Amino acid sequence: MTAVMGRSYTLHDPAALRAALRMGASTVFHPWRPGPFYLNVPINTQPEAVSVRLDALPLAPVPSLSIPVEQHGFERAVDLISGAERVVIKAGGGTRGCAAQLRAFCEAAGAPVVLSPGSVGVLPDQHPQNMHVGGSKGSISGNFTMENGEVLVVIGSRAVCQSDCSGIGWPKVCDVININADPIDVQHYNRTISLNGDAGKILEKLTRMLAHHDSEQTKDKAGWLDTCAAKKGEWSAFKAAQYGAAAPTDPVWNRPVLTQPQAIKTAADFCRDVNAVKFFDAGDVQANGFQIVEDDAPGETYTDTGTSYMGFAVS
Repeated sequence: MTAVMGRSYTLHDPAALRAALRMGASTVFHPWRPGPFYLNVPINTQPEAVSVRLDALPLAPVPSLSIPVEQHGFERAVDLISGAERVVIKAGGGTRGCAAQLRAFCEAAGAPVVLSPGSVGVLPDQHPQNMHVGGSKGSISGNFTMENGEVLVVIGSRAVCQSDCSGIGWPKVCDVININADPIDVQHYNRTISLNGDAGKILEKLTRMLAHHDSEQTKDKAGWLDTCAAKKGEWSAFKAAQYGAAAPTDPVWNRPVLTQPQAIKTAADFCRDVNAVKFFDAGDVQANGFQIVEDDAPGETYTDTGTSYMGFAVS
């Protein structure tokens, strides 16, 4: 059962303590996919003394940043980005640690950015290239961008259910550039230029290369950005209409009450005023929450994106 829930180890032999702890450390402190670790200790065995060298017990691993050695992938990526009109960026949770690099890259690439529920804030809310969340619980602007982009740059995304687990969420995309530290996630799509390594370092290199690219081969992306910005305006107007709607009368309380978007907006605005962090657990409030918040930096909101309970919160 513990193997189903995560990585686990049964300590059947006391001499295996170091091996068990080493496996646990590599799981809990994994640099891009940390997870739970279950150490099972049987109760039906006899106690036994064991000699342990404390300085040999495993420490928390410290990974080193890396980027692909091979230059050809970078050159092909820059050619694709420069030569296409409708480039779109998917910013997954892996971009939370490189928000500044993401912003510089998207501006150099002339590409709108579609967010995941867990990456809200990596681009300031009012940034003209921020199209907000796209996917099964996406926004008008985010989903429009997904439906009409032609070259996709995926950054730090596991492509889970709310992103594009099925691999069919970008119907007009023919070429993909995927940036990810995980060697499996980086190959999620066919026809992919895989840049396997640290997203921040890779984005820095791509941004430098775009700045020196032959401008005669660069397609004008202004019209694409304007079209996406208009859809962002539609999304903003839609949200404003929900916030300004008349409060319905609740038959139980026998008085007007706030709708869910109005209540979340009120709470989110209060958090912004007092500089408080927002936490959303699983359920419909979470889904409305990451659509409503107007974050300007990572860490202003934490949303429990890995456990959906059809509206029944874990708390």
